[in-house]
Amino acid sequence: MNNDYAPPQASPYAPPKAAVADTQAAHVMRPPKATRAVRCLWVGLGLSVAITLWMFGKPTGMENVGPAHDMRAATNAVLAVLTAVFLALAVLLNVKIARGRGWARVVYLLLNLLWLPALPMILFSVVAGVASVWEGLANLVSFALSAYTCYLLLTRESNEWFAAVKAA
Repeated sequence: MNNDYAPPQASPYAPPKAAVADTQAAHVMRPPKATRAVRCLWVGLGLSVAITLWMFGKPTGMENVGPAHDMRAATNAVLAVLTAVFLALAVLLNVKIARGRGWARVVYLLLNLLWLPALPMILFSVVAGVASVWEGLANLVSFALSAYTCYLLLTRESNEWFAAVKAA
């Protein structure tokens, strides 16, 4: 008996029959110390913004007329641009640290180490009367908060979380 009808052969160009989809990255829960560090990052940023606004609003010994006024306006414009750049960098680092990016944590730690030599100058400026006691106290609180945040980012559970996020 001649069977003219044969089932079609599977084409090598046919799409796969299995369900194909992009894999979802596994969500790694952030430990409590890392969560506290992220909260401290945002509080520290808010404190830094408050200190910066205080510094911009503070009167200086320069005259308000003539070349000294022009120089003060130019200096404030440059400082405003630099402040905006550093604020954007701080927001970027905070967001990336909150998402578990290890490189952002390293950059944050290095920036805090670079800030360490400024601490004696802050205290000296208060003693010399260049800065107010409020400014010195606010900067010391900001420094202490940053040091605590660095500690939280370097704890064992934070290290494990950053490694797990990297591996996922």
